Amino acid sequence: MRKIFKKGEKIYIIPTQYGLMYGLGIFVSLTGGAIYNNNLAFVLCFFLVALFLIGMVQTHANIKALSIEKMTLFLSPSDSEGRGMIWLKSSNPEGHNQLRVQCKDNEDVIDTVVDRIHKNSLHPHFFTFKTGDWGLKSVKKIKVSGRYPFGFFYTWRTFDFPVDYAIYPKPEGEQTLQAVDDRGSGEGHRVQLGGHDFSEHKKYIQGDSQKHIDWKAYARGRPLLTKKFDDGHRETLWIDYAQAQGDHRQKMHQLSRWVHQCEAGTVVYGLRLPGQGAPLGSGENHKLYCLQLLAQARGRI
Repeated sequence: MRKIFKKGEKIYIIPTQYGLMYGLGIFVSLTGGAIYNNNLAFVLCFFLVALFLIGMVQTHANIKALSIEKMTLFLSPSDSEGRGMIWLKSSNPEGHNQLRVQCKDNEDVIDTVVDRIHKNSLHPHFFTFKTGDWGLKSVKKIKVSGRYPFGFFYTWRTFDFPVDYAIYPKPEGEQTLQAVDDRGSGEGHRVQLGGHDFSEHKKYIQGDSQKHIDWKAYARGRPLLTKKFDDGHRETLWIDYAQAQGDHRQKMHQLSRWVHQCEAGTVVYGLRLPGQGAPLGSGENHKLYCLQLLAQARGRI
């Protein structure tokens, strides 16, 4: 989704506490010069006023001609540290400095500072944020503000920029996952998947393990390929909502922990939730899919 800069978008500016104190200093110097008829005091007052006005113009200009091209909030655990990226586009011939980006009216604390955006450029900025409770969420408004260069004034503008994202339950719980086969008999089984003998190449897909990338083939000018192995056997496990104990929230946190355990143990696993689920699989993409389902389950189960 793209936010285009529009003429007439409101940019607000007010003096800071430091700016008000500076203004008081100008008044004092002006009063002193008038009382004692001191030309040097008038010169000082003129200099201070000029610096004050330059600061106001520069602070206002620092936030002009700026747009938000894209914002992505990655799938992250609840009550923890989330990750995101925002792309800011400058049409300003002087660039931008020390911009603070905040998401308003949002449960999660999204607050980051962009040190420098070069003139007439697209600037990607990676940031972290404090996550709250889990579930599907959305950002409604994004506030961009700044005090550059002198701190005399505070200026800001607000973008209507909706962004949907998901927070999955934080991996917690002490239960042990019991192996359950497809028939629910309580016994796990093993499938042939990912052995030790090379079979063939396949095209690299984002999320595939980098350990299996054929870097030698890539160095020879071929596209990214992963090595496929056929003769191994790996245990399969089903992560079932019915297996978890406790209330709904405790169960969801436990399921999240089981997903991470299975992925860390290179197990082929599937997820069963009331009315939905994920088939057997493994790898980073499969883990993200299962965690996305857990995030979506809030309010549906």
